[in-house]
Amino acid sequence: MVEGADIVSEGMPQTEGDGVVYYGSTSVLLLARSRGGTLPDPDLASMAALLACDPHLKLRVLRIARREACTRVQGELGPVRAEIDVRASAAGVVVLVDVVAVVHASAASGASR
Repeated sequence: MVEGADIVSEGMPQTEGDGVVYYGSTSVLLLARSRGGTLPDPDLASMAALLACDPHLKLRVLRIARREACTRVQGELGPVRAEIDVRASAAGVVVLVDVVAVVHASAASGASR
């Protein structure tokens, strides 16, 4: 299900005090059948409610968001803090992951100053 998802991310590292922190978000759209996906259109609301409780889905989208964040900082992130929101939409089920992480010093050279 997640393999066929539409993924869009944004974010950037920012200088804060003596360090650099990455702020970003990743949207994972699990498409409805009418949009070429696997989720049944009439059940999108109930699927969203079920998926919001699924620890496997949460872990998979968190890994996607972390990977997306790493591509934006060109290096390694420290521990990631994330908020995950799951909701139905006209196109399917949207899983939104907001990410905050400290950027390790070796990767911080590209941060905005």
